[in-house]
Amino acid sequence: MINDIKSIISEFVEVDENEIRSESNLRSDIGLSSLDLISVATEIESKFGVTISERKVLSLKTVDDLIKCIG
Repeated sequence: MINDIKSIISEFVEVDENEIRSESNLRSDIGLSSLDLISVATEIESKFGVTISERKVLSLKTVDDLIKCIG
């Protein structure tokens, strides 16, 4: 699952998938903007069949937080 998440994230920023770790900060380490983060969440919702509220998305700090939203 983490490889799928890394792949989705790397579609929105110029960061190599291999540099993304579960503890990476979505904003400061990876460089996602709020809009990017919402786009990433939309892709994750589509791929994994989950729903993540906008409020929850904007409160996420790390890749691990994002993974926890999937269950």
